[in-house]
Amino acid sequence: MPGKYNLQDMVCFNDLPALKPKFTEIKNITWVSGRSQKAGTIFFPIDFKETLDVEFATNELLGYYGCSIANTRKDDVVVVDMRHAIQVNFCI
Repeated sequence: MPGKYNLQDMVCFNDLPALKPKFTEIKNITWVSGRSQKAGTIFFPIDFKETLDVEFATNELLGYYGCSIANTRKDDVVVVDMRHAIQVNFCI
């Protein structure tokens, strides 16, 4: 619903255990940084034939890497101008 909300209340949940995201380790990659705010490029080894694990970027899973979806200082406030909802679609 529209209104002012504390950002920490919107993205941080302390009732969940520490979570470790799925990941795929790939050796011998090459990263080329982008220029002028363009995205960089990752080059995989020519013989790479594995499947990459994919994980939804929740705040709890990002916490494993020491980061979060948003700055979560206690005094940060978000103003929601219109009614909205976040929906996650899972495909199996």
